[in-house]
Amino acid sequence: MFYDHGYMAGMHLGWWLVWLVIGVGVFLVLRNSGTSRDASQGPTPPDTPMDILKRRLASGDITPEEFEQRAALLRKHPV
Repeated sequence: MFYDHGYMAGMHLGWWLVWLVIGVGVFLVLRNSGTSRDASQGPTPPDTPMDILKRRLASGDITPEEFEQRAALLRKHPV
C-alpha cells in the first residue's frame, strides 16, 4: 500500500544517506583526533649533545666522572 507507485521510496533512500553522512563524519572525527594533538605541539627540536650526555648519566650508562670529562670536552669544542 505505501510502496504503490514509488511512494515512500525516496524516504528509504533518504535514511541511507543520513546514515552514510553520520558514518563519514564519525570516521573523520576519529581519524583526525589523534593527529590534532601532535600537530598543535609542533615538531620537537633534536637533542643537543649535552642533552644526550645528561640522559646517559641519568640512565646510568656513564659515571659522573665520565660525564664531567665529556661535558668539559663539549664546552671546549661546542658542536
